[in-house]
Amino acid sequence: MKKTFTILLILSLIIKFGYAQKINGIVAFANIVDNDTVPVMELSEVRILSPIVFKSEKEEKKFRKLVFQVKKVYPYAKIVEKNIKECNALLVNASTERERRIIMKNKEKEIKTEYKDDILKLRYTEGMILLKLIDRQTKNTSYELIEDYRGEVRAVFWQTIARIFKANLKSGYDPIHNKKDKNIEAIVIMIENGTI
Repeated sequence: MKKTFTILLILSLIIKFGYAQKINGIVAFANIVDNDTVPVMELSEVRILSPIVFKSEKEEKKFRKLVFQVKKVYPYAKIVEKNIKECNALLVNASTERERRIIMKNKEKEIKTEYKDDILKLRYTEGMILLKLIDRQTKNTSYELIEDYRGEVRAVFWQTIARIFKANLKSGYDPIHNKKDKNIEAIVIMIENGTI
């Protein structure tokens, strides 16, 4: 008896709060509010930017160049994000440090064979933008990623190499305080919204 009552209660709640209604050919869930059916739809997030005002033609040209560079490297940042998620899923099942190293080595080899030529064709500035976008996508600096996946010694080695070329793997992505990062963020939002 108690089981039947519970099932009836759940069904009545579903009927009361979970109606589906066809509106202009689209089936939508609805809630009943004061004997009126109100459709409930989930909308995708849209971020709106204020118009970008340039002080000079030179500044506008510089921004357009940045748009080109970000559009070129943003897909690689998304690929890095995807590969990190895949790698983390594989590493969860690794029971020993040896297994972990094998997984990391295989993943590194796979990535190198697929993307090495494309990455080597990037210019210095595009590489710097890629590092920023990787930080944006993964919420970790490149230094932290290398340290987590390949160890502290390799992270220090690559940081030293980067410093020789006046780069810093430890510098993070800060669209609030850094003007270039703010512009990169605006461009990424426009790419994601499909406006550029």
